Formats: sequence, C-alpha cells, structure tokens
Amino acid sequence: MACIRPAVLIIINIVFITFGLILFTGGITVVHFQGENIEKISDLIHILLQKINAESQKDDIDKIIRNIFTFVSPFGITIAIIGIGCVIIALFGFCGVCRNNKKLLGIYAFFVGILTLAMLTTPVVLYYKKDDFIAKTENLYVESTKSYVSLKSPDVRSVFVAVTSITLKCCGSKSGADFVDSTNFDRTQTFNGKTYLKSKYPPFCCKFNFFIVIADETCPSEFNAQNSNIANGCVEELKNVISQYSYTAFIVLYIGSTALIVIFAFIAVEIRSIGKKPIPVD
Repeated sequence: MACIRPAVLIIINIVFITFGLILFTGGITVVHFQGENIEKISDLIHILLQKINAESQKDDIDKIIRNIFTFVSPFGITIAIIGIGCVIIALFGFCGVCRNNKKLLGIYAFFVGILTLAMLTTPVVLYYKKDDFIAKTENLYVESTKSYVSLKSPDVRSVFVAVTSITLKCCGSKSGADFVDSTNFDRTQTFNGKTYLKSKYPPFCCKFNFFIVIADETCPSEFNAQNSNIANGCVEELKNVISQYSYTAFIVLYIGSTALIVIFAFIAVEIRSIGKKPIPVD
C-alpha cells in the first residue's frame, strides 16, 4: 500500500496537469481567435455559405461571429487563469510526492482542501440561490431587450440579446411583441444585402439553420409563426437552460468533491508516512 499511494497521487497529478493545460490552451485559443484566426473562421463559413447558396448573408453572419467572440473573450481569459491554477496546484503535489517533501504536500493538501470545501458548498449555495439567480437573469434580459439597438450594434446588451435569441431559438423577453413598442430598437434593418424599413422585429427573430443562416427566405421581409420565433419568448428558454445546467452542475460538483475527498485522504496518509523511522530488527 505504501508503494501504491505515491503512484496513485502521481497519476492523479498528471491528469490535473493535463486538464489544466487543456483549459489554458482553450482559454488562450478563445482570446486569440478574436484576433488573427477569426478571419479563418469567416473564410470557412464563407465556403459553407457558397455550398448552400447563401453567400449574400456572409457580411451579416461575419458581424454576428465577431460580436460573439468579443462577448466571450473575458470568459476565455478566466478559463486560462483557472487552467494555470490547476497546473500550479498539481505541480506542488507532483513535486511533493516525488521528493517526499512534507511542506510541498502540505501546500498541495491545503489547496485541495479549499477546492473540496468550495465544491461541497457550491451546490448548496446554487440550490438556495437558484431562484434569485433566475430572477436576476430574467431582469437582465428584459432590460437588455429594452436597450437593444440593432444586429450590428457592438454594445454588450445588444450582443447578449442577439446571441441568446439565435442560440435558444427565441425572440424578445416574453415574445417578439417586446420589440414592437421598443424606443431604442432601430427600425431600419440591413440584412442579407437588403434594407428593411419600419421593421417590427430584429432579423435574429427569424428561424436559423445549423449554419446560422436564415432558414426561410421570406423572413425578415415578413414575420410569422412558421418562419420565425416571434411567439417563443427567451425568458422561459433561459429558465429551462439554467435549470438543466444547474442539475448537471450539482451532479458534476458532487462527483468532483467525492474524488477530491479521496485524494485528500491519500495525501494525508502520505504526509503521515513520510519521515517515519523503520522499526529496528533485533
């Protein structure tokens, strides 16, 4: 058993380091995409649009993609920082096991203990704060809908509304009617190379296909229940998504906390075993 513990801890830390590097790479990639590589994505989408005879929508879709990457860039930085944190913590454990160093293992145990406590308490907090979080999200979306200007607007709220609507296949807070009386909504919409005057709804209220291309060419010239999502409000869709992800998060966090408790137990036993003098044999 004394030989198994270090081996198990080394394997666990290799997994942690790998996971951290994946997070770091993913986060940096998201940030980097906002620069040079976003052009490659635009070119790829242009090729796909040519294949499905929707090349005229390239400029509009390109603006949507650029706004999406601008919106998610802070998340990429956060993911990269978390990845570096995982690597640093794992290195303490890796070096502590390899060098039989109590101090390094102690630091490692401290961070693992904090992480375990956080993962145990987070589901409890989420459970009691879920309704409050849903209410705040609902208020944020309602206010963002009221502040919406146009599909080409770079402000965060307009991007948030556009991305959410396309992703969740919805329109407005309760329905597309929220845009009808909106004072901030720019009624002159340019989409697919055409200009639409006195538009009741934004183009993203149309139904889109997998390639983020409008599925029915009659929209946004005309909006109805068949070619658009004007009858489907985004608030209810957001509530459903939050509930689904909350349930998944509960399961993942409790599985993760259980695994961390096991790791913490291995560390504690390993620290106790380091420095023990062998019993002399007569």
